[in-house]
Amino acid sequence: MRRAASAIVTVLLVVLTAACSGNNGSAPSPTAPTPGVTAPTTIKSVDISSAFATGNMYQLVATARFSDGTTRIVTTAANWESSNTSVAIVSQTGLVTIVTTGNVDVRATYQGISGSFPLLVGAPPPRVTLQGVVWEIPPNQRPLPGARVEIVGGPDAGKSAVADSTGKYKFGDLYAGLIILKTTLNGYEMWQGGFTLFGDRQQDAWLSPTPPKDATGTMATARCKDGTWTWSQITKDACDANQGIAYLVCPGPLCNGLPAGR
Repeated sequence: MRRAASAIVTVLLVVLTAACSGNNGSAPSPTAPTPGVTAPTTIKSVDISSAFATGNMYQLVATARFSDGTTRIVTTAANWESSNTSVAIVSQTGLVTIVTTGNVDVRATYQGISGSFPLLVGAPPPRVTLQGVVWEIPPNQRPLPGARVEIVGGPDAGKSAVADSTGKYKFGDLYAGLIILKTTLNGYEMWQGGFTLFGDRQQDAWLSPTPPKDATGTMATARCKDGTWTWSQITKDACDANQGIAYLVCPGPLCNGLPAGR
């Protein structure tokens, strides 16, 4: 009996001790949540588009699309190649140069993902010739040797020619289409004009002398028909003794709101 009672006391002490140690008056510490794992961003595709075309050249742009919905221009970081270099070649900046007619795929690869841009190159447009004479405007009309004629707009922008001893200039092997010419010569004001080339064309350029200034720094107001200049501030008196007015210097006091030019 004594041994049984002793065993019962021992069990009670163990139970009480366990109960006391598990209830010390404070709440148990919460378990820290496991941080979420973000999936790595990956490239879903590489898209290729054309930024512009000039003559026989195309500038392509490569855009990488990522799994998080963002995009990035990777034109200069991508590796470019042409499926048929006899038809078109491509630089590592995405600039395509057409060599001849035919089919070709231009491919850009970025971080192992590729995109392609198919091209069907038809017959090249006919080439045309542009020529003309650079003149000084009346009343002292004459050809102007040494004038510089430059193409500043259109497929052949950057080409230039210098007028010969008779004032003639000539461009050959040009692409048809819109063209903008700029003509300059020391002592003359710039002339610029735009038009569309449908075929071979004769286009003269007209330059007006830079209006002179008098001793006080005042610019001439008009040019007279005999080639002289006038500083008159009154239209009816301007060039009265010099065969009349050839053209006004605008903007100026005689222009009455006319736009700049002659």
